[in-house]
Amino acid sequence: WVRRKGVRLDHFRARLELLTDDVFKAIVAATPQSWQHGPAAGKLQRIVEVLQRRRDAVDQWLPKVEAWLEK
Repeated sequence: WVRRKGVRLDHFRARLELLTDDVFKAIVAATPQSWQHGPAAGKLQRIVEVLQRRRDAVDQWLPKVEAWLEK
């Protein structure tokens, strides 16, 4: 339903660029310690790493999303 609706991702890209490493560090620091142990151990760090990789590779994947939306 999103296709051909003239969706622009410029704002999304700009917001993604605001997710600096310092922002991710602050998120990790603000996460309760109880959420970082037991079954959740390491998951927060993996999520942060995936988000950082996606942010850093935005020029590779976002144009593909934009092209798909324009079909």
